[in-house]
Amino acid sequence: MKLLTLFIAFLMLTTAAAITGSNYTANVQGNYVLTQVNNENITFYIKNDTVTHTINGVHTTYIFNTTMGNRGSVDSGTQTILEDWYLAPALAGNFTLINATAYFWIYVRFYGTDNNPNIYLTIYERNQTGAEAQVGTGSIHPVLASSIESYTIPVPLTNTVIPAGDTLHIHFLLSGGASTKYWVYYGNSTYASGISVKSTSHLTIHDIITLNYNGTPVVGFLENWSNKTMYINAVLNDPMGGYDIRNVSIKIIMPNRSVLLDKPMVKISGTPTSFVSVFQLTLNYSSLPEGNYTIIVYALDNSGYYYYQQNFAFDGFLQVGYSYFWIGLPVSLYVHLFDTHGNPLSKALITLSLSNATYSNVTDIHGFTKIELFSGTYNVQILWNNTILPPKVKVYYNKTYYTVGSTVKVSGNEEVNITAEVGTLYFRVLSSVGTPVYNALVYVIYPNNHVKIYQTQNNGTISLGLTAGGNYRLKVYYMDQLVSNSTYSIDFIAYGSTLVKDVTSSIYEVNMKALDSMSIPVQGEQIYVGNAYGQVLNITDSAGYASFLLPLGDYQIKAYYMGVLVNNSNIAVNGNGNLTVNSSIYYISMIIRDSRGIVVDGAYIYLKGNGLLFMNISTSNFTDFRVPEGNYSLNVYWEGVLVNSSNINAEKNINLSVNSSIYYLHIDVVGNDNRTIQHGWIIIEKNGTLMGYSNITNYTFRLPGGNYQIKAYIDEIYYLTPVNLGTGTNYTLSGNSEIKLIVKGYPPPFYSTYLFWIIVLVAILAILGAAIAFRFRSRGRRKEGLKPWEKEPKN
Repeated sequence: MKLLTLFIAFLMLTTAAAITGSNYTANVQGNYVLTQVNNENITFYIKNDTVTHTINGVHTTYIFNTTMGNRGSVDSGTQTILEDWYLAPALAGNFTLINATAYFWIYVRFYGTDNNPNIYLTIYERNQTGAEAQVGTGSIHPVLASSIESYTIPVPLTNTVIPAGDTLHIHFLLSGGASTKYWVYYGNSTYASGISVKSTSHLTIHDIITLNYNGTPVVGFLENWSNKTMYINAVLNDPMGGYDIRNVSIKIIMPNRSVLLDKPMVKISGTPTSFVSVFQLTLNYSSLPEGNYTIIVYALDNSGYYYYQQNFAFDGFLQVGYSYFWIGLPVSLYVHLFDTHGNPLSKALITLSLSNATYSNVTDIHGFTKIELFSGTYNVQILWNNTILPPKVKVYYNKTYYTVGSTVKVSGNEEVNITAEVGTLYFRVLSSVGTPVYNALVYVIYPNNHVKIYQTQNNGTISLGLTAGGNYRLKVYYMDQLVSNSTYSIDFIAYGSTLVKDVTSSIYEVNMKALDSMSIPVQGEQIYVGNAYGQVLNITDSAGYASFLLPLGDYQIKAYYMGVLVNNSNIAVNGNGNLTVNSSIYYISMIIRDSRGIVVDGAYIYLKGNGLLFMNISTSNFTDFRVPEGNYSLNVYWEGVLVNSSNINAEKNINLSVNSSIYYLHIDVVGNDNRTIQHGWIIIEKNGTLMGYSNITNYTFRLPGGNYQIKAYIDEIYYLTPVNLGTGTNYTLSGNSEIKLIVKGYPPPFYSTYLFWIIVLVAILAILGAAIAFRFRSRGRRKEGLKPWEKEPKN
């Protein structure tokens, strides 16, 4: 491990000459250069430690920090796995979570039937009292592989500052099938599960201090001092704590630009949990020549160390700090450096050279720096943004006059303003007809031979932003074909602070018009034009047009309408032109008829095929469908019942008369005498749904085929007697039919009617009346001495 650490330190030091301070951090103190703080992806690794940690009231072995573990852990569970990890140690300094997405990854395996579990992750801030607040949550629903694989959960975060002393809590839940077993793997380099969080809070070089033999901070060291021992202290801040600092090294460059030393620094202050750590180098300058010496300090945290192991690049993780000291009695040149817009140029390394002596310093955020050197005329070299600027500067002396050239004259302590060859640069890629080219790849070879790839915007431009002057070589590729290869000379001082350079390319405009089988324009057709190197997509407008910018060559056209391939053809592009795309889109017109050939209105028509579903409602005329070529299933529903199911092959325009299983059912409700009952009603139901009703008992219904429940009811007065009877039957309708529903018990027998009993009652009452009259008469005759049957005597 020591050899590996020294190797990484050596790599940092040997690459220092190519690093110009893109990651400087710290505050100005003494002679230290003020630079900006960059965002960094802080990577934490989860682990199950061998010892218990106490973190803000929690006692656990389940922790995470920036150190990769060396002890693999496997946790398992049936249906669910629940885990909680805590940041240990707690934060040594404030930790800022910026408005970005954190990514948590973990290795998972399963055994069972459910390979599609839900995985949830929640991040909490836990303060020193043990109270927690959620700062982000995320989830995924992955399809697990049968082997051990890594799965990533994105967790959106907002700007949040976690105070020093607080910790972070990661809550993990995997929920799957009840009979499925799951495993999670983490804790070592093989299964380095963890979380990456973007933050401005990371390892920074807070200060670089030079001290004399008695520990007093000084910048200059005199040659007549009896004790020529000096100390260089690098003060580092790390909100994770001192354990997160992986490597700190120093390089000292002599006035003649040779390297005096290049070695690691020794830690003299700080603990694994402290915010501040101090590293030191001890140096005796008794044998050193006078002049200005440059100090470069490099620092790397754990995240940067592991990143380098995987990518062999630092990519923003390496923290670089610049300072200087001098031996002897130099003069001071105060330099204000500006771009051609008049804005300060920060983080620029200004080097002044005369014979074998060189003096340099880096500008701060105000574009200011002080260079300690001796009088003379010096050649100016400016290193900015990893680029040595063209040797052309505009130098203002005492704000009264200026010179344009490559030198600056130093005659004593003085102040100068320098305008460097830096401005804003755009390149605009145009087709052969002058239209902007979108989505072209532009390889830009910068003056420093650095290559960067851009992609043109909608207006055809790429923005290089604030950049150096010089020669730029552009190679423009469109659909993987080289369409332009040119070099452009950029001179901001001569031609302006903002330049837009047009790049004419061998790209041609081809206008395509999509037509269906009736030569009607097709809107929304997706046309892909491609070759072996790539393809482009455009969608037709309301007039059926789509325009393409294409380089010379042969292409294949694939046009899709509603996701279905409707054109597959080849074209050759020889220049600007127009093209018709004939699409296999057809019209299916149909009219729905019942079993008697009568048109059916209001039927729901469904065409299904090619992954599409079309629906329309029938009318008294033809119902039209515009569909891409293919096989379709036709289903017609009327009154909620399927009345036609068939297949249609849409390979041409078709007019169809669709016969449906809609039939006529005549129902006659009769009594026992086979005569139609006049007063009543008929109800037809299908599975509890009313399908027909009539208060006419001799009626014809129009119904879809199927099984029905038919009911008839009587409600009339028969011989003064109310009759409420009913009957019913189950009937399968499969064609035009006639049925009779016989209502048993109708007509009822006369003796059961009210009229019959009224007649009987009247007869009985008549007989009783006669008997009573006869009795009264007999009583009178007895009084007269007559027999009942004797006649009264005549007077």
